Amino acid sequence: MQVFLFNRGYGDADHITQIGLRRTCLIYIILFMIGIAIECSSFTTYGQICVGRAIAGLGVGCTSGLVPVFQAEAAPPAVRGLITGSFQLCVTLGIFLVNCMTYGTSKRSGDWTWRFPIGIQLVWAAILLVGFALCPESPRFLAGKNRWDEAKRNLARMRHLPIDDQAIAIEMEDIRLAKEEDDKRGSASYLECFSMKNMILFRTMIGILIQIGQQVSGINFFFNYGSIFAGYAGIDNPYVFTIILSAVNVVMSFPGILLLDRIGRRPNLLFGCAVMFAGQICTGAVSTAKPGDDQAGKALIFLCCLFVAG
Repeated sequence: MQVFLFNRGYGDADHITQIGLRRTCLIYIILFMIGIAIECSSFTTYGQICVGRAIAGLGVGCTSGLVPVFQAEAAPPAVRGLITGSFQLCVTLGIFLVNCMTYGTSKRSGDWTWRFPIGIQLVWAAILLVGFALCPESPRFLAGKNRWDEAKRNLARMRHLPIDDQAIAIEMEDIRLAKEEDDKRGSASYLECFSMKNMILFRTMIGILIQIGQQVSGINFFFNYGSIFAGYAGIDNPYVFTIILSAVNVVMSFPGILLLDRIGRRPNLLFGCAVMFAGQICTGAVSTAKPGDDQAGKALIFLCCLFVAG
């Protein structure tokens, strides 16, 4: 699944250009639901689970790359950071819910203990599917296709304003100016992302390294193998430990989202990185110095929560 998640957004540009963000998202959501259905319907064939997992991974990987883009294009400028940040909040909520389900099924037996956590993903996918089906296409995409009247109607619908409102006219003018700038630049290739001109390579590497740093920081270790780590650290109930971590993850998403448009992206990132660094170093030191110690286990819960909070 991680291989297909790596593909997220990589091959989407052509699809978006041709059919739009909304339809592209609908296609990948349906693909994800097909993958989940294949997984849940498996009985004795392990290969069927792998195939379903791969298809679901492709669907969720591409969707997770496209949804924030759609949010950014559709959201009013004043709350754009808040709305795009809500995507991360939904991710943390999903992690929290799946940890709760894992705890609930840990003392049960039978097929439903693994079919239910997988199958319930169809509920959230269906909600997202209906939402996109009812949502209008991105005005910026329509403007890029020179469908200005439709773009204006969709923008007015998204803002809940009359089509002749002054605010709609101002935002449509901003979209028009942005399109003119894009037209002046002409078509671009992926290789231009690595050009030395105008510090494009520098900007590309900032985006790439921030995403890499987010993943290699160790956060996925806690959410994927947190229960195993807790067991080795001497914590009595490892499943409760993962629920605590995911709950902290949800709660601390709110300050980050609310402060995004107030103090800026960079201060948020720097503060979060500092807190994660302190939590990670202290966690490693305590778990190495006092393996299996009860008091050290309690300290590890706090230090892991500190890391996740960052």
